[in-house]
Amino acid sequence: FINVSMAEVNAEDHPGAFPWANGKVTLIYGSGAYRKSNVCLAAIPSAQIENKASLRYFAGMDPSNQPTWSALESEAAYLFIQPQIGEFSVAWIPQVQRWLMLYNAGDPRGITMRTAQTPWGPWSAGQVILPIWDGFYGVMAHVPWGTETERFDGFHDAGRQNEWGGEYGPYIIPRFTTGDANACKIYYTLSTWNPYQFVLMSSE
Repeated sequence: FINVSMAEVNAEDHPGAFPWANGKVTLIYGSGAYRKSNVCLAAIPSAQIENKASLRYFAGMDPSNQPTWSALESEAAYLFIQPQIGEFSVAWIPQVQRWLMLYNAGDPRGITMRTAQTPWGPWSAGQVILPIWDGFYGVMAHVPWGTETERFDGFHDAGRQNEWGGEYGPYIIPRFTTGDANACKIYYTLSTWNPYQFVLMSSE
């Protein structure tokens, strides 16, 4: 749990799912070694957020299809297999009644989306919502001079004309979401590396 994304839920909204029957629960989604690990999930009563001993790690589903929790981080279960997670974010999107996760990884490149009906999943297959060559490289992120053409684009940080840009940091801003279950537009931030900028993105 090095890179994390957090969200708060009411235990009462998920009867029997948490070790605590009521109250606010903070969900902590976490990945380990940078771009070399999967995503796991932990939970803690919000009132005990400063007490690490109260953390419980999602350890998989029991035979009755209820989530199980462990006090041991080593027993945390992978939410899905994608051992290249970089920056990521998770948020509840009420318009579609789904948890939404965005992340960047090495394969496939771009920004990938997954959804789930419950915080622990099952999570959908990944869908690339920002392909790297569909209006990103050469438009928002730099292509090194001499890679595709002599000068594919004209923007880069000073002295970095031969360094690739990059896509990372897709942090969801759930309160900006518009639409409904049939057509929903999400908004999220994105970093471009070269030029080193933060941009506001939307995907429908």
